[in-house]
Amino acid sequence: MFGTQFYPTPTDVAELMITPYLDKIKGGALVLEPSAGSGAILDQIQPMWVESVVGAAQERMSKRDAADIRHYANKSYKIKAYCIEPDAELQQILIGKGYRVIGEDFLQYRGHYSFDLILMNPPFAQGDKHLLKAWGILDEGDICCLLNRETLDNPHTEARQLLRRIIEQNGEVMYLGQCFKDSRHATDVDVAMVRLKKCTERKRFEFSWDRPRERDFEEVDFNNQVAKADYLQALEGSFSGTVAALEEYIKAKEKLHTFAATFSGTYKGVGDALEVAYKNGKTKKEVFNLFIDEFKMQAWEHVFRKTKLSQVVTSGVKEDWEKNSKVQGMLEFTAENMEGLFDILFLNRQEIMERCLIEVFDRMTSYDKKNKIHWEGWKTNDAYKVNRKVIMPHYVNMNWSSRFEVEWRKRETLDDIDKVMCMLSGKRFENILTIENALKAKFEEIGPIGVGQSFDNKAESEFFRMKFWKKGTFHIEFLDEALWAKFNQTAAKGKNWLPGG
Repeated sequence: MFGTQFYPTPTDVAELMITPYLDKIKGGALVLEPSAGSGAILDQIQPMWVESVVGAAQERMSKRDAADIRHYANKSYKIKAYCIEPDAELQQILIGKGYRVIGEDFLQYRGHYSFDLILMNPPFAQGDKHLLKAWGILDEGDICCLLNRETLDNPHTEARQLLRRIIEQNGEVMYLGQCFKDSRHATDVDVAMVRLKKCTERKRFEFSWDRPRERDFEEVDFNNQVAKADYLQALEGSFSGTVAALEEYIKAKEKLHTFAATFSGTYKGVGDALEVAYKNGKTKKEVFNLFIDEFKMQAWEHVFRKTKLSQVVTSGVKEDWEKNSKVQGMLEFTAENMEGLFDILFLNRQEIMERCLIEVFDRMTSYDKKNKIHWEGWKTNDAYKVNRKVIMPHYVNMNWSSRFEVEWRKRETLDDIDKVMCMLSGKRFENILTIENALKAKFEEIGPIGVGQSFDNKAESEFFRMKFWKKGTFHIEFLDEALWAKFNQTAAKGKNWLPGG
């Protein structure tokens, strides 16, 4: 089960690995467990942290108080952990435990997240490659890794020789013997535990400057020429530094805008992502990772909206994607993953659109009882069809400048309707005049509307004749009677309402 290289880390070994870093973890360290398996190492962090909190105060409290603190600590603390794991079943176990799965193949991982600590029990057959990969992706911080001892004792490859040099210069080794011989998936391999510490002179998010002590004018002895000169030069230095930093900031913002505009068209998308990251991140690295999460969501949104995927990405598909991404961690934004997503969605496009058709049918018939018509001869008396004219409330509104606009939360629903009609008619979504675009053109033609002013409330899209009112009510009517009939027939088939179905 779970493959021949699945050797869950024994509890005592995991505790040994974690102990030196517990204070670092308490301080909010971002932890990665690559090739995480079922999360055996990460699973020990929570109880160790809780017991350290209880232990620190145990002498000053009763057993009942200790139990209360233990309960509170368990509820209040949440480890900031990321995982990479190739096995789909193990991924679901990790997700169920609340860990974020950010990749499948650690050796192929090209993500941008920043970590403080990597705890790892990689496949023994490729332990050297995995540890070198961990060293490569860590900016600075600590690594604790379990290896087959033979990997270190027999450095017959360039990779093993490089690893030996890194360990000699940056870490230490502890030999644990056959520590897996009594584990759930036993092996008699001799195990070595490697600890590495990676330091860098140029920290990724740090800025170093000897800021002069703040002083009021009253503190400065202006009769002392040396003291006065030092103080005034310090003020000039702070001013000049601010100007220089502003130049860098403007260049950086322009650079950020240039690249990010590919996805959002404006700086606003990046600004929103930064705002969320700074609001919720407690450390610079956490802010960085949160920004990556937010902006990656925008990048995938662009792929859904602007590429050939737009033909098959319905609101239901996007809802499933976003829900899964929030729990599991957003798929890395790479050309390979984009191509893979294209293949999956196009392979399943018929099923996706059939599901979308049922959702559109149910949505239309739920808005107003006038939208339903009983259809004689169907399998069940509960069966019905969508009226040719459909009443859809709250799809348009009047904005602050007295102009009509499409309700932004309904735009994807309107696109779903058009995509279903494209599937039934054989037309391509990108070639039609959509409901939303037809309305936008009409709203632009009307312009701002004064009190009591009359206006033309009719518009026409590829498939529908439309009317709209100030109160937000919106009517659509099928232009093609045959398409209307086909829509109802296909929905009835999907609901198993047709005779003999």
